[in-house]
Amino acid sequence: MQSKEANSYALATIGGLLSSSCCLVQLGLNYLSVGCAGFSVLDPLREYFIALSYGGFFFKLFWEKQVMNQRIFNKSNSITLLILLTLTSSPIAVRWVNNGRLPSEYDGILSEVEIEGMNCEACSNNAKNGLLSIDGVTDCSVDLRTKKAKIQSKRELNLCLFRP
Repeated sequence: MQSKEANSYALATIGGLLSSSCCLVQLGLNYLSVGCAGFSVLDPLREYFIALSYGGFFFKLFWEKQVMNQRIFNKSNSITLLILLTLTSSPIAVRWVNNGRLPSEYDGILSEVEIEGMNCEACSNNAKNGLLSIDGVTDCSVDLRTKKAKIQSKRELNLCLFRP
């Protein structure tokens, strides 16, 4: 029985990582200052990986219930679903953090800059953390889709040479 559970967890992890374009792996690489690993090439296939991952999971539930006559609400299936939900939703969670809402009224300087080279949510998270590490920056949000950052600062900033 342990082998079946381990296979279920492994398949959920692989499917979840592929459907998230390895977002959590890239965040870990950013933390270790490794840089972009190029997982964003998987983004166009994200919907297919999600469909395959959840489709496989629900087929497994159907098989256990209809063919094997087993209970489908068990610890193994719950953990497998939790792995899938966590990994497949990680890019959405990172996007939500990156696009933090700046207050509409602010006493300091509000700037908007374009950022080149962002290919995934983990890249935009790395850019946001880099901007927040600049002296004088009080808050910022980074949007991967528009490739722009909105920055709140206490003073004028020269971001021409900024590299996250």
